[in-house]
Amino acid sequence: MQYRIKKNCFSRLIAIALLLAWLPALAFGKDLLFCTPNTKDQRIFKVSDGLLAEAFSRLGYGFQLVTYPAKRCPTEVDNGHVDGDSHRIFNFNANGEYPNLVRVEESIQSIDQCVFTKNLNIRPAGWASIRHYQIIYLPGIKVIEMGLEKAGVPPENRIQVLNHEQAFKMLAMDRGDLIIVSSNTGKHFLKELDLLDSGIKLLTPPLVQFDLYPYMHKKHTYLAKKMALILKAMKRDGTYKKIVRSDLH
Repeated sequence: MQYRIKKNCFSRLIAIALLLAWLPALAFGKDLLFCTPNTKDQRIFKVSDGLLAEAFSRLGYGFQLVTYPAKRCPTEVDNGHVDGDSHRIFNFNANGEYPNLVRVEESIQSIDQCVFTKNLNIRPAGWASIRHYQIIYLPGIKVIEMGLEKAGVPPENRIQVLNHEQAFKMLAMDRGDLIIVSSNTGKHFLKELDLLDSGIKLLTPPLVQFDLYPYMHKKHTYLAKKMALILKAMKRDGTYKKIVRSDLH
């Protein structure tokens, strides 16, 4: 009887050991969920989606990118409800606001932030050049928030909106002087909202140009390191350039 009990216990231990051995393999093939404040019809979304899907497929993972509000997205990642944020500036989390975020140490794409306005007398020359105008923007876009702070833009000149569609509709109705947004995103919404003849124009040069990096929850720290290597490999083998230059408009 005692021998049988010992044998059963040993069998259970073997079964548990085999199950634990299989867990990494099961986790290896899981789908990863990332978020972004951009919508899937925007080029910036499509580029990140294409690059991350390819990179994760090389590591054996499925991938899905969804749209969340700009401030909600990193909060969901920090809470562990979402695996990652697809593209943010290098020093996005410099103040440690999101302690559970880790950066993938290889850029995913480069973009600009530009002025769209009806006032062609505005001459963009850095953030300070627009401080006296009423500025429409999305809260949670760190590069914009940091730029407005650095330039000392007063609160009464900051108009926060929920999304880019609302921003361009407000500008078309003269409920602000300018919008700060990437050139591709701005052009997209002028066409999407039938505002090409509204008088809203893209001004040059851009206010700022910068690289963007994926961020992940710290439970994926090892995977984030692997992702950096994969993105570098994609840039070397031509896959990166092919995806970025493909017709994603």
